[in-house]
Amino acid sequence: MNETLAPEAGAWSMADWDAVRDDLANYQPTSLVDYPASHIARVKLSGDVSLEGKQVVGQSGLELEDKMFVTLAFSAERGWRIWGVGNNVEPHQTQFPIGEFSVSPNACLRLRGGAVC
Repeated sequence: MNETLAPEAGAWSMADWDAVRDDLANYQPTSLVDYPASHIARVKLSGDVSLEGKQVVGQSGLELEDKMFVTLAFSAERGWRIWGVGNNVEPHQTQFPIGEFSVSPNACLRLRGGAVC
């Protein structure tokens, strides 16, 4: 599991993995991934099982009542890692060390033929 976690998010060492699994049991990823900063991605998870298998068409989006987020952080050395699960995390809340993101994630994607690093 540690290979998928961002080590800068120090709280992972105290995670109750049974509770995380229970919290996520009824959530599924949506097609919404947004990039609030060049090295941060957020995947919206829906807790509304009636939406499973459906997709949003157009730009209007869909406001979910029951949602969580998986926040990912990119580092040139290791690619995308999980920063947090639960509430929406804004880029300024991640507090990465200065210089952590010296290479664009898009450059890494091009080098690997479009695959996520």
